[in-house]
Amino acid sequence: MKQHRKKHEILSYIYQLRTLSYLEIKEFFFDRDNLSENYCSKIVKEMLSEKTIEKVGYHKSEAYYFITKTGIKYLSEYGLIKVGRGNTEAIPLALPPYKLKIDDKNVKHQIALNHFTLRLEELTEFDYYDEKYISLIFKNMRPDGLAVTDDICYFLEMDMNTENKRQLREKWEHYRHFLNTTEYSEMNRPVKVLFILGGGITDKSKRKIYLRHQIADNLSDKVSADFNFYFGTEPTLLRDVSRDNKAVIKSVLQGRGFRVGKGTLSDNSLSGYTFDFYAYEEGNGGKIISRGGESEEFVIDDMTDGNLYSYIKLKSISGISSMFKHKHGRDIKYLLIVNSEREAMEYIAETGGEIVYFSTIERLQKLPLHSAIFQVDKLGNIWHFSEESLRVRVDEERLKKAI
Repeated sequence: MKQHRKKHEILSYIYQLRTLSYLEIKEFFFDRDNLSENYCSKIVKEMLSEKTIEKVGYHKSEAYYFITKTGIKYLSEYGLIKVGRGNTEAIPLALPPYKLKIDDKNVKHQIALNHFTLRLEELTEFDYYDEKYISLIFKNMRPDGLAVTDDICYFLEMDMNTENKRQLREKWEHYRHFLNTTEYSEMNRPVKVLFILGGGITDKSKRKIYLRHQIADNLSDKVSADFNFYFGTEPTLLRDVSRDNKAVIKSVLQGRGFRVGKGTLSDNSLSGYTFDFYAYEEGNGGKIISRGGESEEFVIDDMTDGNLYSYIKLKSISGISSMFKHKHGRDIKYLLIVNSEREAMEYIAETGGEIVYFSTIERLQKLPLHSAIFQVDKLGNIWHFSEESLRVRVDEERLKKAI
């Protein structure tokens, strides 16, 4: 059989992703190269005729494909084009077609996972391993997918709102076991676990809150800056992967005269937690400026990505603040950067109402600091401050709907 670039790509990706829908083949192998759907249909029909793939489903909107022995033979001759365009060697062509097949009930889950992976490929380079191949990397962990970049290891968990409490508890136990292994302790890059909400779930669904609570209740002692969880629909997670709000936050704070460093202190006065930044205003002699009896000193987290570690710190901030005051004899303020005032209020309502400081990137960029920083309560009241000491409240318009 002669080599054909498009057929080669499609076969390579079906082998690594285990299946592809017709719509995914059209979108990622033809549409993005400005090739017509007629050409897509022609190539797929030829591959079916050549028996390199087999089809399930009649209508294009429902059809999906598996690789055959003939398809694997083709790849053995011409090699594997890697998903993710990573630098390491391709996965071996060791699995026969019957081991790559997926039960009908799990196909939608796999196709949704594959769609996220193909969109992620448009943003960054990575080495990709489907659950069937993760044993090549990890013996003790089986997320749905694994994308490894030079800097980060992404565990992909496709959540279709089908796993019940018992199944999720088993998942958390598997994570705890993995986090206690030398396999994890010897990793040389941080892990971001992405819970991709599919099956019609939106970013505002209760499923997102449920997952966050489940993991916080079962794994809070294991969550850290180096092993963190994120929740959202495909567009939301891809947006968060592609933007770097931390760099923006640091630049804005420095532009306002703050000294900004890593959010860690060597004396354990932050109760073992780490933050994105530790920032303070410095006066004469290197001392921290104090206004109205309040030191101009913050620990700061970027929570625009909804990460679980910041959520856990928000729930624990009372104890963290008490430890800091015990060690240093002064208060420290916790500043969370979020996407909106409403999001801040939702976090406060969800975590029990601990009052901390919030801001958004837009407010930080456009307003004086005392107006950029705000607080909310779970009833929807919102206020900023009249001066830099953050002691005198200025009420803003009440948020229209309390959660």
